[in-house]
Amino acid sequence: MTLFINSLHSEWLKTKRSLASLLVIVGGFFLPAIMILIHILRPAKLPAQYAAADFWVSHFKNLWQSMAVMMLPMGIILAISLIAQLEFKNNTWKQLHATPQSATTIFFAKFGVILLMQLELFVLFTIGIYLSALIPSLVLESVPYPTAPIPYDYILRESAWFFLDSLPIVALQYLLSLLFRNFLVSVGAGLVLMVTGILMISWEYSYTFPYNYIVLDYLDRFPAVNLHLWAVVYFVVILLTGYILFLTKREKG
Repeated sequence: MTLFINSLHSEWLKTKRSLASLLVIVGGFFLPAIMILIHILRPAKLPAQYAAADFWVSHFKNLWQSMAVMMLPMGIILAISLIAQLEFKNNTWKQLHATPQSATTIFFAKFGVILLMQLELFVLFTIGIYLSALIPSLVLESVPYPTAPIPYDYILRESAWFFLDSLPIVALQYLLSLLFRNFLVSVGAGLVLMVTGILMISWEYSYTFPYNYIVLDYLDRFPAVNLHLWAVVYFVVILLTGYILFLTKREKG
């Protein structure tokens, strides 16, 4: 366990000044920043919106609309591909495998860092959601602070479900990023799968496609289907597949 924690810490340090880390920060605040700008430039309807009893739920859903459909899947694809490229770019895979740690430790330490960065993105985005409601009320005199209490349980529950729904994308993109040395190949494959998922939304069996669970959950497209269970099953299968391929890959760098 100590070796794994040390490996996890080492992998985390590698990402701190990387483009992937910057992408997480930008991705967390990008949509809230746009929302703030829109509210400040068009404040006419804000007093009525801020006075609504369901303001926080409505505000949360409005920001998650673009996040669920496009921003989150695209961010996952880019960030994970960049993390894998840290080794390919610097040609350090062989050095990494020469260290006194097993391939299993390397695989799951890198994946652990990816999950931590995913969690960081969700936390930053949630903070951004709050700031996008707070800042207009501070800047504009005509806009009061929302009178409705913040539904912490709702926000935490929905964010947790979205996090769970994103795991199949995370696992599959991690697999692609480890298989292909070329950054453009893993990113291109991920984007093709993302667009394919969007085009399949109206299909009656679109819940069988692993890239769709975030948006399907947001739209409540299949209320009779346990989308979260599908997401977990896909996540476990894809992660184990990636692990086996990583262990059996002859050229590990």
